[in-house]
Amino acid sequence: MVERWASRWLRKRYAFPLLVLVAALLIFVSERTYRNTTVTLGGGIALTDARLQALRLQQLMTDAEAAEAGFLLTKNTQYLSRYAEARAELVAVQAGVNRFFSSLGVEPSPGMPDIDDLVQQELSQSDESLRLARGGELQVAVNRTRQEVSTAARQQLRQQLQAQFTQAAALQEVARTSIYDALLVNRIAVGVLTLFILLVLVVWLRQLEKHERERNSFQTGLVDESVRLEAEVARRTSRLTELARHLQTVQEDERSHLARELHDELGSLLTVTKLDLARARAKLADPDELAIRLASINNHLNQGIALKRRIVEDLTPSALRQLGLSIALENLCRDRGENLGIVVNLRLVELKLHPAANLAIYRFVQEALTNIGKYAAAGQVSVGLSSNGGLVSVEVQDDGKGFDVEHSRVGHHGLSGMQLRAESLGGAMRIQSAPGKGTQVRIEFPLAAVPAAANTAHLATA
Repeated sequence: MVERWASRWLRKRYAFPLLVLVAALLIFVSERTYRNTTVTLGGGIALTDARLQALRLQQLMTDAEAAEAGFLLTKNTQYLSRYAEARAELVAVQAGVNRFFSSLGVEPSPGMPDIDDLVQQELSQSDESLRLARGGELQVAVNRTRQEVSTAARQQLRQQLQAQFTQAAALQEVARTSIYDALLVNRIAVGVLTLFILLVLVVWLRQLEKHERERNSFQTGLVDESVRLEAEVARRTSRLTELARHLQTVQEDERSHLARELHDELGSLLTVTKLDLARARAKLADPDELAIRLASINNHLNQGIALKRRIVEDLTPSALRQLGLSIALENLCRDRGENLGIVVNLRLVELKLHPAANLAIYRFVQEALTNIGKYAAAGQVSVGLSSNGGLVSVEVQDDGKGFDVEHSRVGHHGLSGMQLRAESLGGAMRIQSAPGKGTQVRIEFPLAAVPAAANTAHLATA
């Protein structure tokens, strides 16, 4: 769920600018925290150094006092050297302690002298005691050292140092707290950034994996589709090749059939008419016999005209062009029904279609009735023409013996021709049949279909 939410969120337009802003904010917080922490740590280190310096200051003051007392008690000049060394180092140490407290803004305790005055006062007293001792006034120097004023000065120096260190420690405690806060902020920022980066990485890897799967699936689909199309092209090519051979055969058969009809029927009619004319010429003196011969000639001429009309109608149905699709289909179904001895029921509506579409429908019904006469052994046929929802539907159904539509019927090319007629109209053909349950052949195509001229010309003669 989180992954899906993150994936959708990362696709939003404002996601990238917001991520850049968050990253910049985290960098700013980290840098600011680093600087503050560095300053605070520097202050802590300086405080430690100052404490050491202050301890050193106290130690030097003690060393000076001890050297002073040792000289007063033993008059050994080595103590004077120690006193001089401690006094010289006190100046540098005292300056460092003062700079530190000044940098922190630490003020002396109210009502007490500052460290410089106390150190200077202590050193002045020690200098004066040593001067008196070197001048021969040893007892005076000893008494001076034991005075309560000197002891109180030393005590005030220690108190003042302790008070200022207490203030500095309080300031450093605040700084120490800020360090912990900064470390916590850094920890949270780094944790958030790490989690976010991990989330983005997981989403990116999942998206990459998804895209890889989709790409592989797409490639597999392309391969499958390519194989399917190749198989379909091979199947169509084979069917078209077989249909082309069939059309050539049908064309030759039609020519042979037309030649036979012209030779056998029309030739015999013309021959008989010629004989009747010869006989009529011989019977000019006999009006009754002449009338019989003329009537025979007229009958033969009518038969020739009917034969001519039937041949022409088979080649190009004039009723379709002159009377319309519905009437042409009625005439076709009536004639074929009479010839086949079956009942043809009609359910036709008048439609205004392109002439090429009318011809394709006419040939479709014609081929369907021809197949019924050859193979179906049907007793009743239903032919329907209708329009619904922008689609034209043509249906031919019989109650014959049917067949298995899953198995190819080798040598029967009528269905292939009908399928091509449906495709030439931008539609499709469906066949429903089973052994012993009749056959229904149905095509559907758009109402405004206009077949290609080449397809129409090619199929019209099939």
